[in-house]
Amino acid sequence: MAGLSRSGFYYKHKRPSDDEVALLALVERHQRWGLPKLFKRLRNKGKPWNKKRVERVYNMLKLNLRRKGKRRVPTRAPEPLSAPAEH
Repeated sequence: MAGLSRSGFYYKHKRPSDDEVALLALVERHQRWGLPKLFKRLRNKGKPWNKKRVERVYNMLKLNLRRKGKRRVPTRAPEPLSAPAEH
């Protein structure tokens, strides 16, 4: 135990556990909300979590939303402009 202080040896961290219940309750009600909106709602409800903790729990529960790909518009052949017929 040489070099280790007594206070460091007996130190117990006070970080609360990751409470997944609040996040799961929000996701059950709002399935299409992403991480930023869920984080804002948790902060408004009074949870003192920071963004990194919410992201860690969100990813641990595999709540990531599927990203939709771009819809490709088919290419069109350019046509010459038509002039109005003269009378």
